[in-house]
Amino acid sequence: MKVKKLITAAVPMMLLFGCGVEKTDSTNKEKAAQSQTVVKKEKVSKEDYPNKINDLCVEFDEVFAEYNAVTEDFLQGKKEKEDVIAKLKELNGVVDKFLAIDPPSEYKDTQKDVEKAMNHYIKSFKFAEDSFNAKKNAKPSAKDFMDKATVELEEGDKYWKKFNKALEDKVTFGDGTITIKDLKELDKKAGIDVDAIEKHLSKDGKELIGVWGFNDPSGFMVSLILKEDKTFETYGKGEYPDKKNLLTGKWEYIPNTHTFVLHIEKMFEESVEVQDAQRSVRYQIQNFDGENIQLFNAGTFNTIKYVKQK
Repeated sequence: MKVKKLITAAVPMMLLFGCGVEKTDSTNKEKAAQSQTVVKKEKVSKEDYPNKINDLCVEFDEVFAEYNAVTEDFLQGKKEKEDVIAKLKELNGVVDKFLAIDPPSEYKDTQKDVEKAMNHYIKSFKFAEDSFNAKKNAKPSAKDFMDKATVELEEGDKYWKKFNKALEDKVTFGDGTITIKDLKELDKKAGIDVDAIEKHLSKDGKELIGVWGFNDPSGFMVSLILKEDKTFETYGKGEYPDKKNLLTGKWEYIPNTHTFVLHIEKMFEESVEVQDAQRSVRYQIQNFDGENIQLFNAGTFNTIKYVKQK
């Protein structure tokens, strides 16, 4: 099990839509955001602290994944605004558990980073809620609130990564002999390297732009073309440049979770356009060094390894 926070498109996606449904008193809400709930402190021992933090990280991941799913359903008209806000409150409940920890002296500095991360997330979730409540054309606008939410989210991520890094060789599993650091080494043997992704891939995903495919004795086989205008084309194996079997649409990179999404708009099979082909396919980027990329589709359990055409 790895410590990894699932901050996905839920916040940035809101910038693409007019989410406002009603006007709020933003001044009062911002004041309320500054007054946090006082939580009862829980003393945690030196032996228990690393795994306590890890367990809360896992819980945070699970609730945030649910929040993302509810947000996407809301944008598609399948859920109500109240459903999204309820998930934000649930997230804040997990945040309170982080803040309730009274750490041992050995981990006081680590806990400071935990608290800095959580305080940024509290602000981010509050701005996200304000965005859902903001009326269209109001000032501040829904977009203004979401811009603030994104900034706070990214600041929180910096401290999240810092305290997770400090604990990766302390969190143990099984009989206590395996650590997160050990699991990272096992991941690398399977071609998974999150550190390489963060080193070589920027937040806007511009390094993904290019022609991707496979090296073959007969030459380079084009499979996926990612363009600067965020459109894409995918071809049947060995069929490029023939467009008889083709997918086109928009591509998206979600940096906080290293998620790559193909939003399919058109599909052609044997030169005939397939009706109602619109859908989105998500991949987890497992490795990226600028010249090679490893993608994993959790729905099909399919792993794809592309090489970038030089």
